[in-house]
Amino acid sequence: MDASVPVHVTNDGVLTTAGRFDREASSSFKFVVIATSPTHPNKQDEAVVVVILIDINDNRPVFSRTQYFAVVPEELLVGSVMVTLSAADPDDGANGRLTYSFAPGSIDSKHFSIEGGTGVIRNTKQLDIDASNSQVVYSMVVEVRDEGTPTSLSATANVFLSLSDVNDHWPVFVTEDNKVISLAEDAAIGTVLSTVVARDNDASSAFSFVSYAITGGNEAGKFSINTKTGALRLRASLDYEDTTEYALTVTAADQGRPPNAAIMHMTVKVTNINDVGPSFAQPNMSVSIKENDFVSQVVFANPATDPDPPAGGISYSLITGGDLFVIDAATGSVSTEGGLDRESLASDDIVVTVVATDSELQLSATLKVTVTVLDINDNDPQFDISEDTLEVVTENAPLGTIVTTVGAFDPDSSDVVRFAFDSAASTGSSKFFIDSDTGEISVIGTIDYESETFYVLQVRAYNPDSNPARFATKRITIVIADQNDNVPAFESAKLVRQSPEDTVIGTVLFVSLATDPDFPVDAAESDEILTYTIEQLDTPIPFTINDQGEVREWLWLRHYIDMMLCCGMLACIEGGFVALWLRREWPQNNLAAW
Repeated sequence: MDASVPVHVTNDGVLTTAGRFDREASSSFKFVVIATSPTHPNKQDEAVVVVILIDINDNRPVFSRTQYFAVVPEELLVGSVMVTLSAADPDDGANGRLTYSFAPGSIDSKHFSIEGGTGVIRNTKQLDIDASNSQVVYSMVVEVRDEGTPTSLSATANVFLSLSDVNDHWPVFVTEDNKVISLAEDAAIGTVLSTVVARDNDASSAFSFVSYAITGGNEAGKFSINTKTGALRLRASLDYEDTTEYALTVTAADQGRPPNAAIMHMTVKVTNINDVGPSFAQPNMSVSIKENDFVSQVVFANPATDPDPPAGGISYSLITGGDLFVIDAATGSVSTEGGLDRESLASDDIVVTVVATDSELQLSATLKVTVTVLDINDNDPQFDISEDTLEVVTENAPLGTIVTTVGAFDPDSSDVVRFAFDSAASTGSSKFFIDSDTGEISVIGTIDYESETFYVLQVRAYNPDSNPARFATKRITIVIADQNDNVPAFESAKLVRQSPEDTVIGTVLFVSLATDPDFPVDAAESDEILTYTIEQLDTPIPFTINDQGEVREWLWLRHYIDMMLCCGMLACIEGGFVALWLRREWPQNNLAAW
């Protein structure tokens, strides 16, 4: 028999339990029992045994969660599903059959019903979050119980239902409809005409907040309304002679999507005052004048008219432009006070504001004139850097090497600036090229420091089409930087010197100097010096040479040496060589000849 089956068989064939049975883990067992004769082991028989477990109510129901949360809109009809609860019981039959109900003490459950077999909760009355003393959140305890006998088992879960507001109310105006307001035509801008008020009974601020707008009768933009407070104000000046009455429509709307709205009507009657004053037939105009035209030239004349001409007439004055123009107080004609220089003005366009005033009512009208000052070619080009400049170029610079770029501009509005060398005042115009459009200066010839250490370029910036010619000049000095492109050379290709045979070791026998065009003449003033060496040819050289070209004896040459030929080569680091033949003889005057 399988050892995993919790059943024990005795020798008498009695089956007993060998462990605890759990129907929820396995509802039945099937195994084989074998009977064997103790005297005849080869004789046996077997029987198949099936054990079916009978369920008992030993498991409580279990909810899928301990708390249920749901948000439901207030507009749902009675009988709508709020939330569905779910529980499970592993027991069989009636022991696992479940029934849902509200637990005793669930006060909020009076507004709802629950289906015992499904756990579905529905509303039994219309829920309204906007009603007075209405609830926003409902809390209930639901119990689920099995039908087990003799004792049934149960479990509970908490249910929370939150109502969401629905935009189901419309704003209602508290302010009376068809209100009539009288306002003088000279009322100050910003004057409050009235404040309208509307209410919305929705609970949430998104739906109860009301905004105001003028939706009709304000095509001229004379009025404005505060969207939050409903304060209706005068936005622009009124004129009885133009319009005597405005029929306004004001709308109050909540913030729903789409919004709910209400409208009201309001009439604004404009009252007349004696405000007729002068006026310009053309309140805005434009004129042009060339710069540097003669003084006191009349620029424009545009007199005002007045339907009620005052006895004292109309007087004219300038509000803006008085620093450049003068006005005839009687006629309104405007003239230049002095010659105009376009380049000194902040803008080519000057706004001149003329005021015409009624002498009796002190009413006025304004004329704005844009005076455009036309440019003439009255300025020379100007270099970005007007001072003479210094540039450095290394000798042997490749052709096309850019040395520098000069920049220039012309204060006149449309003049073009070109660049060129003044050959007569330049020493390097054959070595350098200047781009006439960009001012870029580049190398076009061989640059040799040993031939010329600097060049002077006179650059001209000019207007190609000006008549008379307009130009400016500046000087650029180009200094040539030396390169080490030459080899040193000795003063002589052969050196012959004499010295006594008893010359003390270390004595300077002679100085051999080399020169290099790349190095300064006074080497002591430069960090760059020439160095010297003596290179052996075929016999040891008893001499040394230092970086100053001083040749010294370092081995004592005795007089008993009849003749010795010392051959060597003097060398300079830059590649210039000179042969040094040193011959010591025994002359009668005991002098050695070299």
